[in-house]
Amino acid sequence: MQILIAGGSGPIGTALTKSLLAEGHQVAILTRYPQRARLAEGVRGIGWDGRTITGWGELASRVDAIVNLAGESLGSGPWTRERKTRILSSRVESGKAIYDAIRFPKRLQELGFRFCFETAEAVSMDRLQVP
Repeated sequence: MQILIAGGSGPIGTALTKSLLAEGHQVAILTRYPQRARLAEGVRGIGWDGRTITGWGELASRVDAIVNLAGESLGSGPWTRERKTRILSSRVESGKAIYDAIRFPKRLQELGFRFCFETAEAVSMDRLQVP
């Protein structure tokens, strides 16, 4: 399978990529910093802004699956109101961009593609108070 991972250059994405490659899948990573990302051999890094389909949206019709791991790092600073807002926004915006990319491609609809969004914060988002 050809798999596109948004935010795949972090620790979870790195482990997932390693596993997918070991199973023989082809992997491409959407990352805000493709030049700095330390990607496994054979993995293509594709730049994106984490908010839009600009520069990568057409790939949605050529892959078999998209995994969204994108979002502001959880372990990089205090949990201020501003940081909580950035964390939430980064996940909502990246999820919306991926949804926008897969909403119309016929190939994905024909394959029975379903949108699945996973986030480490899913359990605690109900307690997150954002103005």
